[in-house]
Amino acid sequence: MNAQLDPLASTSVARPLLAPELPAAPGALRAAITAAWLKDETEHVRELLDQARLPAAEQAKVQAIAADLVTR
Repeated sequence: MNAQLDPLASTSVARPLLAPELPAAPGALRAAITAAWLKDETEHVRELLDQARLPAAEQAKVQAIAADLVTR
């Protein structure tokens, strides 16, 4: 048998078994991006539309400006 011995196996230093192979934990921003990426698209669009809604007074102003731009 030609088994090779690990020269570090006999040392008294404990080495983590998988730690070097595991990626670092994602930061908060990466976790938020991943969560948004995995989110149901229909649900996500509904939430974004809710955030984009304007109060009635502002909506009337926007529509008036839009109508003015179209008629120019």
